Amino acid sequence: MKSILVTGGAGIIGVNFVKRPLATDDAKRVVVVDAATYSATGARLAGIRPERMYFVSAAILYQWQTSDLTRQ
Repeated sequence: MKSILVTGGAGIIGVNFVKRPLATDDAKRVVVVDAATYSATGARLAGIRPERMYFVSAAILYQWQTSDLTRQ
């Protein structure tokens, strides 16, 4: 299965970026990385089937939080 890594995917713009590939192709899985700060919330991603999306609450500037994601 092809995976897409989206950083900032729980924000207002990012959530629409996450939903677009999922609406067009069942073969894709989206990995969302977001620090979940003031404007980003995982609630915006509600309704997306968990087998199609994996959410990680992390800041990409900290390599120790995100280094394993690129290996998946």
